[in-house]
Amino acid sequence: MGDFIVFLIFAALVYLLDKVDNKRKPVPKRQGKPKRQGGNRQQSVPPERTPQVQLPPPAPEPWPEQQRRTPDVLPQQPQVVWDIPAPIPPEEREVYREPGTVEQAAAEAVQEEMADEVRTAAYEAERAAEEEVIREQETVTYEEQAKLPGKVQAVPPLRLTPETALQAMALTAVLAPPVSRRPRLYRRRERM
Repeated sequence: MGDFIVFLIFAALVYLLDKVDNKRKPVPKRQGKPKRQGGNRQQSVPPERTPQVQLPPPAPEPWPEQQRRTPDVLPQQPQVVWDIPAPIPPEEREVYREPGTVEQAAAEAVQEEMADEVRTAAYEAERAAEEEVIREQETVTYEEQAKLPGKVQAVPPLRLTPETALQAMALTAVLAPPVSRRPRLYRRRERM
């Protein structure tokens, strides 16, 4: 049923749009051949209907064969001169150093690296000790605030004796919900 209503609405819209769309300007009817009047077979075209059209200028002619370049004759390319500096000899490339200075610099770099490693290890050990002290203080503070006993003792297993059974019955009577809050069916069953 719903599809049928949608189809009817669609058909109505198409019909209305077709009616609205047909309100265009009327196109003048094409005039056919003039009717013959009597014996006058020659009819002249009125001068206002002949179009006065200016044609574009003619296309230029392609280059003549004599003016075309031949592949044998090419213009001369200028000579490119690169200004490349002369290579510098190895003695002049670096600053002169006395013999043994390179080895001494390498030994100093190795000593600095070892000193950095020792400093880093000492810092890490000091930081670990500080963190250990902080953790111990936090655990002591937590135990004080939570009031935890120092050691947790295991609870001995309960034994069922006549005294413990009486205690259990008394506790259930005290801790159970009152009789007025129990469901009605529960009370009816008790009476029966």
